[in-house]
Amino acid sequence: MREENKTMEENKSGILKKLFYFVIIPFLLILTIVLIISTVSGLNIFQEAAKIPVIGSLFSSKDMATTSIEEYDQQIINFRPN
Repeated sequence: MREENKTMEENKSGILKKLFYFVIIPFLLILTIVLIISTVSGLNIFQEAAKIPVIGSLFSSKDMATTSIEEYDQQIINFRPN
């Protein structure tokens, strides 16, 4: 019975290893290559993704608004205890 449990655990870890090696790592490599190529070509993928209706809500430019240095300085000053 212990041997059966051991082989089942090995099979589960084997499936996860295969998934990791054959799906996750290639996906990350392809994603990295696409981002590098788009950066070199001057294309901003996040701006292009914002044009897609469903995905655009994830990359909304209103949510990604940058805060000025003065606003950060003011937050730091207000945060410091007296």
